[in-house]
Amino acid sequence: MMHDPKWSMLSYVDPDQADGGDIKLFSRPAIGLFHFIKGSFSIRDTTVQKCMSVMHADNLPERQKFSAEIVGYEKIGRVTPNIHLEFLTYWAPPPVAGRDFCFLVTRKEVDGSTWIYGTSVDYKQCPKTSAYVRSSSMWCWQLTQVGEHVLLQYYNCFNPRGWAPRFIISWLKSSVANELRAARAVVNGKAFTVEKT
Repeated sequence: MMHDPKWSMLSYVDPDQADGGDIKLFSRPAIGLFHFIKGSFSIRDTTVQKCMSVMHADNLPERQKFSAEIVGYEKIGRVTPNIHLEFLTYWAPPPVAGRDFCFLVTRKEVDGSTWIYGTSVDYKQCPKTSAYVRSSSMWCWQLTQVGEHVLLQYYNCFNPRGWAPRFIISWLKSSVANELRAARAVVNGKAFTVEKT
């Protein structure tokens, strides 16, 4: 998926471009019900560890600093010292139902980069409710320290499941862009107001 030649750049312009913002978004054709989004950007004057502590915090208040749509987060437990389970719930614009996810998440170091992977799993401690639609996703982050800056690549393959009108896919992709912007600001200690799109 990562090196698929079918990826094409979206017409997204980083609103913070004048201050060095370099977010680029990509998509590729859907495969059945699965849609794809890729993001590439850098965060200046920081470290991989600082990015991790913000973007992969294990509590809801920290994650809500850069995600307007997240309404629930629970780290369920560890499977191994390097693999854990997460249960997340997200708001969606009405009349579309919110989505929830049960992820198996791991982290490893490869060729000077930190990789974080997540994949949806069916697990009894992530209870399904009528309030949310259980969606599925496979995602990963690559974080690479380059001097005083961190280069980040984000990939996501997702199936929203349930009723998902055409606009919701575009909304999901714009939501990713907003989260990347907000995460960059939070890592750099800048004020940023997250708003539902």
